[in-house]
Amino acid sequence: RIDPTVSVPLHFYQHSEYHASLPEHPTADVRRTVDTATGRVRAEAGPDGLTLVPCDTENFRAVWDGGESRVGFVRLTVTCETPGVIDLVHSDLLKPDGSIHCDHQVVTRLHVPAGLTEFVTMEPTLVRYLQVVFRGVGTVTIHGLAVLDDAYPDEHRASFLCSDENVNRLYNAAKKTLLLNTLDIFMDCPARERGGWLCDSLW
Repeated sequence: RIDPTVSVPLHFYQHSEYHASLPEHPTADVRRTVDTATGRVRAEAGPDGLTLVPCDTENFRAVWDGGESRVGFVRLTVTCETPGVIDLVHSDLLKPDGSIHCDHQVVTRLHVPAGLTEFVTMEPTLVRYLQVVFRGVGTVTIHGLAVLDDAYPDEHRASFLCSDENVNRLYNAAKKTLLLNTLDIFMDCPARERGGWLCDSLW
């Protein structure tokens, strides 16, 4: 049972100097798609962000492509017409048909009021694609959707280049993998092993 009279203080990660120092990679300048299985949604880009107006559906979703995989905290700033539910589904890959791969991905569910909501996820995650599912929120305006980059900083102290572009791609992939994994737990993947500092809370 939820008691709305209880005053809950802000969590450390919502307004911390550390989070404020992380470089932000907004998705505003990359490809956006709006998709729904049950009705039409009108998308309007304006000075305040992207407004999604459901024409004949209550539930709809939009997918953002961040351009490359990053490890970090997802930040969402949104205004909803009515109270409802927003799901943030993130993935670093797509299925062969181009849909977001969400069979084994972590979903953050937000129960949002009408009006403005600002949210930052608690745990760093590996993300390139973000599917945002809206349920019963009416018209929404996404003022900001971004990843706060929490990867190891690249100091660019070494480089590699050869005449074989496939070898160059392998080198770049290995370097990116090292940067994404190294910050706190160096093992096999940032999506799983980097959750170790929070133990089982990731699952």
